Amino acid sequence: MGWPRLHIVALALPFALIGCRESRPGPVVTPAQVDRLQADRPIDPEFVLRGLLTLKPQLGGSPRILEIRADGASVSVQLGQAGHVREFIYRETGDQKHPHQIVGPSESPLVGEGDLDANLFPLADVDIAGIGRQFEMARKAVDPTDGRVTRLIVRRNLPFGDAVRARIYVDSPRLPGSMDTNATGVPLRRAP
Repeated sequence: MGWPRLHIVALALPFALIGCRESRPGPVVTPAQVDRLQADRPIDPEFVLRGLLTLKPQLGGSPRILEIRADGASVSVQLGQAGHVREFIYRETGDQKHPHQIVGPSESPLVGEGDLDANLFPLADVDIAGIGRQFEMARKAVDPTDGRVTRLIVRRNLPFGDAVRARIYVDSPRLPGSMDTNATGVPLRRAP
């Protein structure tokens, strides 16, 4: 009477082995990859404003800025001090106890042959809220259906001029694009 059970076990064994394949771990995601994924998230003006206001005490009394950069993961300010560039980065953590993190100051390399002082501008000249009010206009100008504002860069427009410019980058599955504003958020026309 032991034969029927043995046949059932013998027939079931190959199918059981198929289901017991070696499990392999999924792909390992590094912190840099997480930052890149978050950087591709749309950014909203309130996030940029929060970041800049949080960084402001770190920058000193009358900071002279080389560049402000924002994406879905961080707000970065490069500050010119005594011939050096120092960078401060603001990130939101999602933790209620510690809602944000400030990284820096870290030394940033000088790139290019231009005069650092000529590239610097006072933070007081930038109306980040005014620039942020143009995010929706930029999205509509590039792709009103699927466009997403993903980056912002504020710096002098050298070598073409010394005015401070903001460029709002919009990602789109059709054709990505950007829109420029002045330091207070007034949209600018690009030369043809």
